[in-house]
Amino acid sequence: MAFLGKLIGSEHERKNPASLQLPPIDKELVMKKFEKTVVGRVLNLEAQERRVKALIAFLPLVWKCEGRVQGVEMERGKFHFRFKEESDLQYVMENRPYHFDEWMNAIERWVPTVRPDFPVSIPFWIEIRDLMDQHCYERTVNSIGKDLGELMDWKVIEPYPLVRVMVQCDAPLIRRRETISDTEELIVIRFEYLKIQNFCKRCQRLSHDTRVCPERVGAQKQQRDSHRDLNQRRDAKEDRRRKKAPRAETAKPEQHYDGNTRNEDPKLMDMASTSKNKSVKKVFDKSEENLAAVGTTAKRPGEEQLLEKMTDGGRAGWYQRSEEEAVTVKQTNEHVRV
Repeated sequence: MAFLGKLIGSEHERKNPASLQLPPIDKELVMKKFEKTVVGRVLNLEAQERRVKALIAFLPLVWKCEGRVQGVEMERGKFHFRFKEESDLQYVMENRPYHFDEWMNAIERWVPTVRPDFPVSIPFWIEIRDLMDQHCYERTVNSIGKDLGELMDWKVIEPYPLVRVMVQCDAPLIRRRETISDTEELIVIRFEYLKIQNFCKRCQRLSHDTRVCPERVGAQKQQRDSHRDLNQRRDAKEDRRRKKAPRAETAKPEQHYDGNTRNEDPKLMDMASTSKNKSVKKVFDKSEENLAAVGTTAKRPGEEQLLEKMTDGGRAGWYQRSEEEAVTVKQTNEHVRV
């Protein structure tokens, strides 16, 4: 029994191994290794994950530091850039945000973290629009900037005040805000994000396109489910109506082998029988008798005997035996024509 218990315990340990304890790190050595490194990740993983190598080749051209920076592709749309000069790294950080292939990328200086979604924010310069002139002061602009996120800087300039804010990558963008003035007036102000590229117009997030928005897909699924439920209720109602209807109304007519419906009504059967093709033999016989009768009535008395006499002996009708007979026949023919 002890041996069996040992086997069961070993099997359990293989399925659920104990956590591996990592040795302590040398923080000074690690910080020195990554002191001039920036970490980045693409926000639209579906559209950009296969384009990271092209991104690594493109960004140094934008930064104007070709040959002084090395890019390394990591996993899950992440990448590293290691600079030779601190000045180049500072230039890159001050001129954020950056984009590639019309989608935004998050870039941050390397820090020791275990978060798989690092970096998690992007700095944007944001224009404050529709703000009344009497409110365009540093105090008001500063208050609005803090409401949008981590405020880094602000400028009260014309035509629009500006605030530089760290925006969370996975959070929806704030495009408008209702504010109340000191005189209890409701003011709606709008925000325009500078250097921004594609984002979802439905949920205002940077991580996907409007066509594949989860909220839109969920709404479409809910609509399809609603239509399906409606059709099912309508079908169930129709079934109940058919069950309650009289049997004579719901009975279906018998189907004939040729696909036509057979009607058992005697009157209709009689009407249908009259439309069948009838034999025309008797009609033709009667027609011949009628023609014979017409021909008989058209003849005058004595004419039939004369014709038989004329054709007697198998001779032609126009042949005569004597002149007297010919004269008689001629007179008879003239009389018939008259």
